[in-house]
Amino acid sequence: QGAILNTDITIIDETVILPDNRTIGYRLCNYKSNDNTQKVVIFFPGAGFGRTHTPFSAKQQDEILLKHNVGLIIIERPGYGQSTAQSDNDRTYKSWANDIKFMYKNHFKFDKKVYFMAHSAGCPHLLAVA
Repeated sequence: QGAILNTDITIIDETVILPDNRTIGYRLCNYKSNDNTQKVVIFFPGAGFGRTHTPFSAKQQDEILLKHNVGLIIIERPGYGQSTAQSDNDRTYKSWANDIKFMYKNHFKFDKKVYFMAHSAGCPHLLAVA
């Protein structure tokens, strides 16, 4: 279970279809696509966790995201939650980095600096994207 309980922020679960027809699930927390002043943090959870897991308690999350105008995007790796699984041969750190690059450029269409954060087994995936 994630830390998103009893929260005052807007939470939206969505999916994106990748060029190879796989689905990647993600959660938007306090994210405002039309707010150019908002800081955006993309979070990669650890093993066994999907989009419902955050790096904060619900109270901390509300305080941090609202006070500092931060939008949090939690992305599920292949095989977790709403994300389509990949075969062991196709699932690599490079393929993950390509998935994130597609989402960054083609789905979210970011034209500003975005911050990344990871927990535990999400850390190698963050390094692959760096």
